[in-house]
Amino acid sequence: MYPSLSDKASWFTLVELIVVIVILWILSTIGFVSYSGYLGWARDSNRITQMQGINDSLNLYGAKKTLPLPDDYITIDANGNTIWYQWYAGANILELINYTSGWKDPKDDAYYTYYLSSDRKNVQLLWFLEETDGLQTSLPFIGQTYAADYTIRNPKVYGKKLWILVSNVTSTLNTPAQEITTTSVDIDTSTIYTAYLSDSDKITSASVWDLLAMIPNGDCNRIKQTGNSDGDGLYLISPTGSWTTSVYCDMTIAWGWWTLVGRSVSGWSWAFGWGSTLWTVSTNTASYSLGTTTTDMSFSEIMAARYSSSKNIDYAITFGASSDDLDTGTSWTTATTNCDVKYDLGLTTTEKAYTWHCTLFTYWWDGNNVAWFWFGSSSTPSAVGLEVGSWDRVSKATANWAWHGDQGMIFVR
Repeated sequence: MYPSLSDKASWFTLVELIVVIVILWILSTIGFVSYSGYLGWARDSNRITQMQGINDSLNLYGAKKTLPLPDDYITIDANGNTIWYQWYAGANILELINYTSGWKDPKDDAYYTYYLSSDRKNVQLLWFLEETDGLQTSLPFIGQTYAADYTIRNPKVYGKKLWILVSNVTSTLNTPAQEITTTSVDIDTSTIYTAYLSDSDKITSASVWDLLAMIPNGDCNRIKQTGNSDGDGLYLISPTGSWTTSVYCDMTIAWGWWTLVGRSVSGWSWAFGWGSTLWTVSTNTASYSLGTTTTDMSFSEIMAARYSSSKNIDYAITFGASSDDLDTGTSWTTATTNCDVKYDLGLTTTEKAYTWHCTLFTYWWDGNNVAWFWFGSSSTPSAVGLEVGSWDRVSKATANWAWHGDQGMIFVR
């Protein structure tokens, strides 16, 4: 007996069919997204492997010879002086360093960005990944070399910490600088770029001064970041890229990177402070202050220290302070972070009982002072300071301060 059309138990209703179709669509979408995500992760793994391999090959080549310039490149300049070269690690470079394990991005067929120091000893690579936090981004590639939509990609950096330039303009966001200009970028005049030091550490140029922090020997911090530190000692720095000066770098205390800007020596009585240049840093028997050169440097911390006649620091504290305040300020400015003892090899039991150490570094005088490096406990402080001969105080309230009369140093980073 054949079922009749009126036998409802043998047929799907329209609603049931729609439900089944929706379920199948949802399952297929989940499967497609999962598969697409898997492909994205696979391509990212390929990219990371390639970048590691290229970086290793460049380092092996650079150990014996000068690292190669790309066939074409843009220069990254500071005040007209070339500090880096940027382009792609193209076929000629990869053949020269004998890298044959895959040259290009596995999806958009682009070479990786290649950033080379002016002395051709240090290199950094950058490209963009598809995945972030386990979620795949949509990737509308145009299908020609260098045509990736960088605005939805995530930067990945390998090599020395040199700062690779990409666009910070919305319409060309993350596009490498060599696709924005074919000649050069002067970082002391440009405000359209972001510089990547690592995957997450970056500088976006809100003003023409911001990118000067890229200069490889701009301060002690950059010297250590670029791998050119030989420990504590004298180094040549160039804060603006247009001139150099010799400074002392402490590369040890609290991870290092400290640039000495003031050092008192007992018996001296000359002009001294943020606004006064005194003597030379290499003359250890003389008081020294870097002076107005400090205003060309970018820093976010100050370290105040006491040292012995043998020039050994026995007590040091740090606190947050913005170099922007030094550029424009003539007043007492609150420390951006609280005082923290970073080094203690010298205070006696009696001295440790004094309560003034960090309290007196709650405020600092950001003016163009030519007599002291001033610090205080409030906006109308009972001030202390480092003068040309020693740490001193201007109020009997701080007479028991442990550093009073001792030689001292001021560092920034």
